[in-house]
Amino acid sequence: MKRRSLFSGSSKRKGNVFVESIFIVIAIFIFAIVIIFGNKLSADIDEQIQQDTSIDNSTKEVFGELNERHGDLFDGLFLTMLVLLWIGAMISAWTINSHPIFFAIMIFLLIFGFIVFAVLSNTFIEITASEDLVEASENFPITMWFWNHSLLVITFIVASILITTYTGVTRE
Repeated sequence: MKRRSLFSGSSKRKGNVFVESIFIVIAIFIFAIVIIFGNKLSADIDEQIQQDTSIDNSTKEVFGELNERHGDLFDGLFLTMLVLLWIGAMISAWTINSHPIFFAIMIFLLIFGFIVFAVLSNTFIEITASEDLVEASENFPITMWFWNHSLLVITFIVASILITTYTGVTRE
């Protein structure tokens, strides 16, 4: 049975597992860095607000509660973003008709992608291990678990995208 792309009239488009994988990696890396630094900034602002005597106590309580929930909220958002990007990539991969010969080419590109991802993963772990960010990174257990096991998780994600892209493909 012939599959056609849902988003265009052409069924001769090539698979883009590499591009989808790199997009996911870069998006989650940037988001993770932003939430870690955001948590550090939020904690610093909360500390200054709590020390300021001119600010009302109700404001201090509200911002203190917001600062305490920051880690849980954005840790959950990180996981949600990862899962939604993964599902989106799989849907995109399913709607693209691709010749199986591109599987071999994709393997070589993905090896390069894994090297880039390993560098990004090590960079993230080194950044969060710095003295300034250790306390902030402890507020994100899911995010830190992901980056500590990142190659395994990304291998699983990429494998599922590859399987989705290259199963049931027919040639014209």
